[in-house]
Amino acid sequence: MPLLNKLYNLAVHESLSITENRKTRVVNISLIMLVVTLLSYITYNLLQHNFSLAFYEGILTLCIIFLFYLQHKGYRLLTRNLLIASLQTFLSLYILFFSPGSMGEYLLLLVLFLELILYHGKLILLFLFFYNLILFYLPQILFQVYPEENFSWANPLVIFVALPIAVYFIYKSWNESEKKIQQKNDALMRMSGERTKLVSIVAHDLKSPLSRIEGLINIFDRSNLTEDQLKILDIIEKVSVEQKSMIQKVLSLQDEGGEEREQINLREMDIIPICHELAESMIPVAHKKDISINVNIYKGSLYAMIEPTFLSSCIENLLSNAIKFSPSGSAITFELIKVQDKIIINVIDQGPGISKEDQAKLFQPNTRLSAQPTGGESSNGLGLSITKYYVQKMGGEIKCRSQLGVGSIFSITLKKSDEH
Repeated sequence: MPLLNKLYNLAVHESLSITENRKTRVVNISLIMLVVTLLSYITYNLLQHNFSLAFYEGILTLCIIFLFYLQHKGYRLLTRNLLIASLQTFLSLYILFFSPGSMGEYLLLLVLFLELILYHGKLILLFLFFYNLILFYLPQILFQVYPEENFSWANPLVIFVALPIAVYFIYKSWNESEKKIQQKNDALMRMSGERTKLVSIVAHDLKSPLSRIEGLINIFDRSNLTEDQLKILDIIEKVSVEQKSMIQKVLSLQDEGGEEREQINLREMDIIPICHELAESMIPVAHKKDISINVNIYKGSLYAMIEPTFLSSCIENLLSNAIKFSPSGSAITFELIKVQDKIIINVIDQGPGISKEDQAKLFQPNTRLSAQPTGGESSNGLGLSITKYYVQKMGGEIKCRSQLGVGSIFSITLKKSDEH
């Protein structure tokens, strides 16, 4: 039933405000129901050789299909007005030229219900209400289709009294729900704003100690240091500079409301040196837990459009997590490979693995997984969500494959530059 599924999607899935969405769904569903109903009646009237009525119903069906097209194209207000005008015109002609009986009541009930929903709180609703009240009595005045013993006076009581009351309570329920949703949305916006402000304050305050570290390194007497000590000092200086740059980018990417206001400036760079440097810097950290890191990096050059501090942060997060969650005596594999026009960075560990439930929420912020660090390290649940954010900003993707009791593979995929 592909056609029915398509109609359902068009009728229900609309990305509008809550109030507009409800009205749009009412119109869409009404249009679909009208088309299906009218096609049934056209078939029935043709079989009964009632060609004149089938003709009018066919014209109305074409109008409804056209309205559905307008609605789908975004002309929602025009569609609503034309729908009501078409139904009112058809209803008037139906009552004036045919003996309507209960069919007229059903159509009138539909028209009045749509008008109460679509024109709620508007002056035109009062005019349409009294117009339909008069129109309701026309069959009795002109055709006397109801015998007196049928208590036809009770029909207006149901249609013109009970229906508005029902719609009133529907709208009241809608408004209460919308008010609650709006209150929750406002609360979430306030929390988001406060959190963003706090992150900005913390990030800003982190710049000062990093600047002091950088200054102390510059005045350090290097004359008596060994080659390995000088190398470590250079790494400390480089890390402090990179972290200051990262903090500055985080601050510049957000305004007071937490929305992005700048695009990241990607550069075409060879990522091989970055991967080598990060792998070497993480080896001493792994050795503290008696964990080895096997490095398998592509021989040659691999260029991609990246933000170097972002890529460094991503790789460092993955290696740091692998060390954090791997048991003593295990091995971690860090590899960089080229597959056709893709560059793939894999971090493979022999940790406890990640359950299916945890994998579903793995890259969400502030997520605590069931697996715990093996050396008592802290985990704030932000690293992977930040990594995913940075990878996506560089046009890449990050995935995880894991098996409980075996380990995990985290993969970053980037597009290789065409020129290289």
